[in-house]
Amino acid sequence: MHKCFSYICMCKKKFFVYFTCNFNSVTCTMQTSYYSSFKAFSHTAKYDEAISDYFRKQYSHGVSHIPLRYGMNPHQKPAQLFTLEPKLPVNVLNGSPGFINLCDAFNSWQLVRVSLQVTVTIFIVLER
Repeated sequence: MHKCFSYICMCKKKFFVYFTCNFNSVTCTMQTSYYSSFKAFSHTAKYDEAISDYFRKQYSHGVSHIPLRYGMNPHQKPAQLFTLEPKLPVNVLNGSPGFINLCDAFNSWQLVRVSLQVTVTIFIVLER
């Protein structure tokens, strides 16, 4: 065990208070340093996610972001469909979809695509 003078990340007030009150007696391992860094980066990632979510909702509504009515069930909080690409690959023509509506649409598209391939294959075989 050694003193962690190289780095230690503090993102909670209670940890900062504990550390400053016990500075002379606090010893930590590298595992403690790594864990405190993990907590700091996790905290930063949550903050970055909140900021990008705010900007996404403000400035890319309908282009690369679609708010959904709710999650899988109506009692859940609202969900969203978004992409980091410039434009979403889908358009909402009417209404406000929910998550389950999107699942139904994507599964239906896969079914139609497969049935079209089968139909074209049968047509080609019959034409010969």
